[in-house]
Amino acid sequence: MTDGEGQSHWWRISVTVALDAADRVEETLDVLGALAITRMDAGDAPQFDAALPDKPRWPLQSVSGLFAPDTDMASIEEPLMAVAGSDAALGIDAVDDQDWELSGRTSFAPVQISDRLWICPP
Repeated sequence: MTDGEGQSHWWRISVTVALDAADRVEETLDVLGALAITRMDAGDAPQFDAALPDKPRWPLQSVSGLFAPDTDMASIEEPLMAVAGSDAALGIDAVDDQDWELSGRTSFAPVQISDRLWICPP
């Protein structure tokens, strides 16, 4: 987040937990002020039934929260580990600020469907 004060990063805290703890970790991140929360498969258990809009059921999950640059991450870590458990793997890293819209556009190239039909990202 660049707001004129020289801040050019966000803080991301990630915790790897078993399925039964993932909801509690997500709720804790929300209560602690996470601006965004992401849940991802932390093992090798893909889910292919995307038609059901339920919470992810991976047996091992990485739950991450994104926090503002001025957040005291030590104040986030302690209550989060209390909920996640002492055996949970925790990581904190800085995510550089960037033009996310532009960065997303560069990830997608035009796709040719036929001789006269192309799908081109905006």
